[in-house]
Amino acid sequence: MEEHDGLLYRSHIEQLQQRCAKLLQAMSGSLLVIHAGHSLHQIFAEQPLPFVPSAMFRQWLAGIDCEHAWIVTDGQMTPQLFLLQEHFQPCWEQADWWPCFSVQLMRSAHDIEQYLPHPINSAIYLGPHPDIAQALGFEWINPELAIHYFHYHRANKTDYELFCLSQAALLAKRGMQQVHDRFFQGASGLDIYLSYLKALGRPYLNEPAQLAFNQQIGRRQPLPIGDRPLAESNRHSLWFNAGAQYRGYQVQIGRCFGFRRGHYSDMVQSFDGLLVELIAQLRLGRPLTDIRRRYQNILARWLVDWELVQTNINECVQSGLIDKLSPLPLYELVGLSLPDPGAQLVDPTGGELSFDGSDKSARALEPKQALVLNMAVFFNPYRLGQLKHSVYAELLNWPQIEMLQRFGGIALSDTLIVNADGVERITADSPL
Repeated sequence: MEEHDGLLYRSHIEQLQQRCAKLLQAMSGSLLVIHAGHSLHQIFAEQPLPFVPSAMFRQWLAGIDCEHAWIVTDGQMTPQLFLLQEHFQPCWEQADWWPCFSVQLMRSAHDIEQYLPHPINSAIYLGPHPDIAQALGFEWINPELAIHYFHYHRANKTDYELFCLSQAALLAKRGMQQVHDRFFQGASGLDIYLSYLKALGRPYLNEPAQLAFNQQIGRRQPLPIGDRPLAESNRHSLWFNAGAQYRGYQVQIGRCFGFRRGHYSDMVQSFDGLLVELIAQLRLGRPLTDIRRRYQNILARWLVDWELVQTNINECVQSGLIDKLSPLPLYELVGLSLPDPGAQLVDPTGGELSFDGSDKSARALEPKQALVLNMAVFFNPYRLGQLKHSVYAELLNWPQIEMLQRFGGIALSDTLIVNADGVERITADSPL
C-alpha cells in the first residue's frame, strides 16, 4: 500500500472496530471472532475447491487468502490476527496492514483453541464452519442480529473501500478499451476475453464474464466463447459484461458495440444517454425502489421515441412489457461481492423492506453506497418468439423490431458511487 492507502486502511479498521464495539455492547458480548474458513473438497474427488475467505473476514483483511486464519477483537484493543506459520510471508511485516493487528503465528490449525479465552460462551463466532465453532465451545454461532448488523453497515462504504472500488474501476475501463479495440480488429470471442484479462493483469476472473455476439445477446444460454473469428459479413454486435477487482473489492462494467455505423450504433449511444438521465434523477434520501420506477418511465419513452412499440409510455409501464424486454436486475449493491448484502435491510436489526409498493420501509439512497446499474433491452429471436405468442404482441412494432433481430439487443452496466453531492459513474469514459 502507498502511504495514502495506508492511512485510509487504518481509518477503515478503526471504523470496523467502532461497529464491533457497538454490537458487543448491544448483545452483551465479550469478543467477536471472525473465521476465514478452510477449503472444501469436491464430493468423491481428491481435488479441493478454490479457497476464498469469508466475506466478513475479507472486510477486515482482503488479499490475504489464507486458510485457518482468525481475527479476534473486542472493539477496543488492537485486533488479534492468527495465521498458520506455513502461510507467513516475511514481506507482510512491511505491509501497512501489519501494524493494525497483533499477529500470532500458529503451527497447527488446532492451536487456535489455546488462544481463545475460556469459557467462550459470551464470544460471537462469525464464519463458514459452524461445526468448528461448536467444537470450540461457542454458543453464539452466526447470530442473525450480528449478521444483519454488519450487512446493514456494509452497504455504506468506508473511504478505504471507496478507494478500492475506484481503483478497480480504472482496471475495468482499461480492460473494456481492449475489448472494444479487439472487436473492431475482428478478433474471436476467446481473444477478446483474453485481452480483457491481460489488461487487468489477471489469469482468470472469479465470476464468469458475459460475452455474446449478434443474436446471442440476451439469450439465457448463449453459446460458449469461441476461438474462431466471425466473418466480417456476420459481425454485427458484441455484448461484453465482466467484473474487475482491487484488493478484494469489485466493480462491474458492461458495454454493447455495433460493428458498423448506422441505426443500431445510434441506438447504443442513445441508450447510454438514458443512464446519464437516470443518474441525474437520483436523489439522496429517496428509497432505492424509486430507481426502478424512474427507469421504467425513461425506458418506456425511449421505446416510443425509437418506434419499437406502437403504444404510449403509460401502457408500456403498466402492462409489464418493460420487464419482459429488460429482464436484468436493475440495481445491486456492490463491494466485496455482487450483489453485496444490505439493500433490503432498513435498519441494523434486520428489518426488511416491504414489497407492497410502499416507499416507507425501503432502504434509502445514502452517501458512500456503491451500486451497479444494469440497463438492457433484448430483441433476440428467442425472446421475440416468446413475445409473439403473448399478450404483449400487439404492443410491439414488429417491422421495426425484426429489423434489429440480428443485433440481439443492447445492454449496459456501470458501477456508481453515491457522494454527498450526487452520484458518480466510476466506470464511465470507457468506449461505447
